[in-house]
This record gives sequence, C-alpha cells and structure tokens, in this order.
Amino acid sequence: MSSGRPGTSSGQRPGTGQRPGTGSQQALNAVNARPGTGQRTALQSSGGGRPLTSRLGTGQVPATPGQSAGYGVSLNTEVQVTDRPVTQQVQDASYFTGRLHQKTAEITAEIEKITKEIDQDAKDKSQYAQYEHLAIEVRDLEGQLADYNLAMDKLRSATERTAKHFEDEINAIHMKQQDKINQLAPTKLEKYRALLEENHQGEAELEAKSQELDMLMQAIRAKEDDLGMDKFRDEYDQLERQAMRLKMECKTIQDDLKTAQMDPTEARNMLLARVKEDKAKMEQVEKQIATADDENALHEVKLELEERKNEGPDSNASQKYDMLYQRDQEMSSFMDTFDEKKDKELDNQRQAQAMIVRLLEHISTGLNRQDKMPSASKVEEMKTDLTFKERQLESAQTTKTRLSMELSKRQAELEKVNTLDAKISVELNSLSSKMATMETDMDGFQNIEALKETHATTKQALLKFKQQYIRRRDAMKSQVNLLAAQYENLKHQLANNDTAKTLDSLEQKLRHHEQNIYHLKEYIDTKTREVEYDSVKQDCLKCLTELNTIRIKAQGVVEAKGY
Repeated sequence: MSSGRPGTSSGQRPGTGQRPGTGSQQALNAVNARPGTGQRTALQSSGGGRPLTSRLGTGQVPATPGQSAGYGVSLNTEVQVTDRPVTQQVQDASYFTGRLHQKTAEITAEIEKITKEIDQDAKDKSQYAQYEHLAIEVRDLEGQLADYNLAMDKLRSATERTAKHFEDEINAIHMKQQDKINQLAPTKLEKYRALLEENHQGEAELEAKSQELDMLMQAIRAKEDDLGMDKFRDEYDQLERQAMRLKMECKTIQDDLKTAQMDPTEARNMLLARVKEDKAKMEQVEKQIATADDENALHEVKLELEERKNEGPDSNASQKYDMLYQRDQEMSSFMDTFDEKKDKELDNQRQAQAMIVRLLEHISTGLNRQDKMPSASKVEEMKTDLTFKERQLESAQTTKTRLSMELSKRQAELEKVNTLDAKISVELNSLSSKMATMETDMDGFQNIEALKETHATTKQALLKFKQQYIRRRDAMKSQVNLLAAQYENLKHQLANNDTAKTLDSLEQKLRHHEQNIYHLKEYIDTKTREVEYDSVKQDCLKCLTELNTIRIKAQGVVEAKGY
C-alpha cells in the first residue's frame, strides 16, 4: 500500500553528503595543491601509504543492497553551523614555507640586533679610551686652575694693600695742595676758584659732548648696517664687477685688433712676448701651487702626528717619533734663525752697555749735584711757580689764537672795503645808463596827443585783425568738422573691411617677427663675438705661409748644395 510521501528509492533530491567539495580535483596530490574541504578521497599522502581520510556528507544514510538511500526529516530542516572545527593537514607545503619564512625573519632580526650591539660595544670602547685621556687632562687643568686661583688671591690681597697706600698718598697730596691754595692771595684764590669752576664746566661739557659723540657713532653704525643690508649696494657691486669684466674683454679685443692690423713680424714678436709672459705667470703660479702642496703635506704630517698622539698616548714608538720630530723641528728652526738671533743679541748687548754708560754718567752728575740740591720748600715753590707760569702760558696761547682769529676777520673786512670802490663805480655806471634811457623815454611821453592817436590807430588795426581771425577760425571749424565726419566714415569702413583686418593682423605678425629677428640677431652677434676666430685664423695662416717659405728656402739651399 503506497503512501502520499514519495518512496526512498525515488532519488528526487540528493543528500548533502553527495554534493562535490569545494576543492574537488582528482588529479592533484597533497604536495601540489590543497584539497577541498568537502571531498578528499582521491588524494594520496606524500609518502605513498594509506589514503587520507575522507569526510562523509552530513546526514547521509548508507544505502542497502538493492535500494537507494532514503531521506529523513533531518534533510528538510535548516541547520546553522556556528563553530565548525577546522582540521589541519600536517604535511602541507605552504604551512612549512610560512614557518620557514617566520623563523628566517626572526633569525635575521636577531643577527641585526647582535650586530648593533657589537658596533655599540666597539664605539663604547673607543669612547672609553678618549674619556680616560680627557679625564687625565681635566685633572691636570684642575691643578693649574687651583694654582691660578691661589696666585689671584695673593695678587688681590697685595693689590688691595697697594691701592690703599696709593689712595692715602693721593689724599695727602690733595691736602697739601689745598693748604697751599688756602695760603694764596685773595685775588689769586678767586682766580683759581674761577678757573676751577671753568674746569668743572668744561668737564661737564666734555662728558655731554662724549655722550653725544657716542650717540652719533651708534647712529653711524646703524646707517652702516643699513647700507650693508641694502640690496642696491650688492647690485652695484655686481654691475661694477660686470663692467670690469667687460672692460677687460674690450681691452683684449682691442689688443687683438691691434695685432691684426700690425705687420706679420711685429704681430709674431708680440705674440711671442705674450706667450713668454703667460709662461712666466704660469711658472709663478705653479711655484705657488708647489709651495702650497708642500705646506699641505707638512700640515697633513702634523695632523697625522696629532691623531697618533690622540689615539695612542701610551705608545712608546709614537712618543719617540714625536720627540725626534720635535727636536728636528727645533734644530731646524734654530739653524734658520741663528744669524738673526745672534745679531739681535749683539744689538741688545750694545744697547745694555750704552744704557749702563748713561746710567753711570747720570749717577756721577747726581753725586756732583748732591751738595747743590735745593731744599724741599724751595722745590715746592719752584713747582708752584712752574704751574703758575704754565697757566699763564696757556692763557697767553689762547689770547694769541683769539687775536689771530680777530686779525684774520679784520683783514677779510678790509678786503671787502677795498673791493667796495670798484663795485660802487660799476653800480654808478649802470645807474647813469638807466637814467639816460629813462630820459629818452620821457621825451617821447611829453607829446600826449600823438600817443593817443597812435593808440587809437593801433587799437583799430588790432580789432580788424581780431575780426578777420575770428572769421578764419569759424571757417576752419566748419572744415574740421566736415573732415572729421569724413575721417570717421572712412575709419568705420576700414574697420569693417576684411582686407584692413588682414593687413592689421599681418602688421602685428610682422612686428612680432621683427622682434624675433632682432633678438635672434643679438643672440647671433653675441655668439659670433664669443667664437670669433678670424684673427687667430689669419695669424695661423700667416705663420703657415712663413713656415712654407722658410721650408722652400731651406729645400732650395739643400738642393743647391747637393748639386
């Protein structure tokens, strides 16, 4: 008895286990390709042993002999798989390749890290040696600094005592001078006080002037800085250098032109002289270069020695070499400067002997004058007289300068007075001529009726001319208006004419082409001036002809001797 449901042998719908896998490829092995997730029955292991396990379809019922597989209820239900287990294929080539890449990267990173540590260790070792050397130098310098500080303290204490002693002496001298000033006569005392006040005022003015001078100097420096920052100054320097270069080029061109206009023999002699001068200059420059190279080599040797000193201060060989080199340098310098030092020492000895003789003479004269020396009070009086006379001399000198200025001023006024007579005579002559012209004009102005008649006639004539010119102006205006209308009409026609437009465009193109031709001509002229070789060509041809003539003459002489 049959039911409404189809039988299990109908084969209408395959099970989920019957569908092909996503990686179903029958001809691939395990080494070349990764098998699919759904079917792995055809893949063999890399060792060639048992086949790999295959996963059956989900929900597949094994069929009995003689019938097909039936379909259960589970086939019609929807199943959502959340965490599906992922099986790992152990003998997969890509897995091992990835692992190898990872391990290789780790090994490379470790090697780089170790290399950096080795480099840092080497740097630390070299820096440690330098630090040791610097520490020794620092200790030496600290000892020197302590010595200097001790010397400075001693000098400071001694300086303070000396300064105090000098201040006391200065105060004593001032007190003595003040006592002497108080003992002066009233007139002299008033004069001294006036001069002292004038001195104070002069010092104040001097201080003010010095401050003003400082301000002016600062302003001058600021202006100089502004001038230094001025771009036009740099542009001027650049243009000046360019002008100098162009002058030199002009000079060379003029020289070439002169040589081209000379006779061949003179030009040849001039060229030979120029070649000799250039050769001498080149030899001098080569000598300078050789001396500079020698100096550079010497500096390099010194630098190498310094580097050796810095690198190995404990090296005995380098120290011995340095000592020998230093002694050699000292001996060579001593030998070079022996004559000069000898002459200098002999001169010093002569000067010392002459100084001893002068001192002995001075001592003898002092001993002879010992009995004739004045007393202290007499010396003080002489000093006061000397200062008073010096002040009088200064006042006399100022009076002399003031009187000389007054004399020059009065002489200038006298010269003006002497030249005043000539000016007065010239002025009188000009005034007399003006008076004569005015008198002649006055004679003409006496006849008033005649002047009125001439005025009326000239006025009528001018009015006639005015009316005539007004009529001519009106006629010209009408003609100008007519011509302007004709001009505007022609201009409008010309603007609408195709030929005129074509001519305008052609004229613009022609102007553009002319500008291009002008620029190209300038460029060609500059390049021709740069590559001018006609003079050199002519010189070469002249030299070639001379050589040919000399060769022909020599050949003729040889042939004549041969015959």
